[in-house]
Amino acid sequence: MTNGRNGSRPSGKGAQGEETRARLIKATVELLATHSVIELAATDITARAGLSNAAFYVYFSDVYDALLAAAEAVDQSDPDLLQLFDQPWTGSTARDSATRVVERYFSIWDAHRPVLRARNLAADEGLGAFVKQRQLALGPFRLALERQIVRSQASGRLPERLEKSAVASALVALLDRTGAVRPVYIGFGQDWTTEYAAAVVHIVLSGLGFAKIR
Repeated sequence: MTNGRNGSRPSGKGAQGEETRARLIKATVELLATHSVIELAATDITARAGLSNAAFYVYFSDVYDALLAAAEAVDQSDPDLLQLFDQPWTGSTARDSATRVVERYFSIWDAHRPVLRARNLAADEGLGAFVKQRQLALGPFRLALERQIVRSQASGRLPERLEKSAVASALVALLDRTGAVRPVYIGFGQDWTTEYAAAVVHIVLSGLGFAKIR
């Protein structure tokens, strides 16, 4: 994998170059729905995109490069998620806010599961570009959680000795993992899916200082 500005080779010039690059990324995402990244070859991607094999290497050095570009297009800290932290949570709003956070985060995972799953696998294997990309993608969300943690500490809901970044990072890890494995539990039926989501909401509430909210 190269060390370009976004972890990939510069795209071709002009609108045609951007369109070709976008087609390759789209093909990569589509193939990741049925293949692991280690199973993919550049020839698979170009065949899916209807392009020559040579075209792939104009834009990417290897399949991981194309995956990184696909991951960079996913907004895991989107405005709909972040706006749920615009106002301080209170005893009367916390459950609704936490529920909406979990639902929104799960919807992001549902919409981008193949890419996020492959990105996380590469990051967990220690590939630096993917570790950095995951951190950047989740950074604004983690900071939004930190702001609520600080508010809860100021109001006495959480102990001041807790490090806000540690608590926020633990909650992000929880949501990222539960979002990733959620399809397994969907297969157990609607009742279990509902209980699973309710359990995640309860843990988020507890982490943010609202453990007594029912």
